[in-house]
Amino acid sequence: MNASDDPSADPRKRPGQTKAGARGAQERADRQAKQLRANLAKRKQQQRKRDAGSGEGGGV
Repeated sequence: MNASDDPSADPRKRPGQTKAGARGAQERADRQAKQLRANLAKRKQQQRKRDAGSGEGGGV
């Protein structure tokens, strides 16, 4: 048995995956990018709050 006989090596042969090819990958990438941007904006906002609110430097 070689690598090409392994069904897990070829995503087209895996059952239960309805999204096909590049479009599914693009949709996943778009969702991930949106989530990462939201997380980054949230972290920046929290950092600004910490910077503005900690005049005495008592963090953590």
